[in-house]
Amino acid sequence: MVDLMTLRAIYDDQLRTDAEVRSAVHVDRIGALLLAEMTGTRGFITYRDLGPEPTAQSVRELVAHASAWIAAHPDLTEVE
Repeated sequence: MVDLMTLRAIYDDQLRTDAEVRSAVHVDRIGALLLAEMTGTRGFITYRDLGPEPTAQSVRELVAHASAWIAAHPDLTEVE
């Protein structure tokens, strides 16, 4: 029987990050994040993992970078 961690790794390998933004018009990478402009006015932010030991500070920095990216794309009205 396959354990939960193995199943999650398989899911992440097949469906996270690049697969999630395949239909994007443009993709930027900021650290662990992929920030995608989709068609229309939609944006999408995803990540595979935040590294072996993410800190509160490193997560705050990623959120700040993502917020700045969103602000730099005023045509986006919905970001998931």
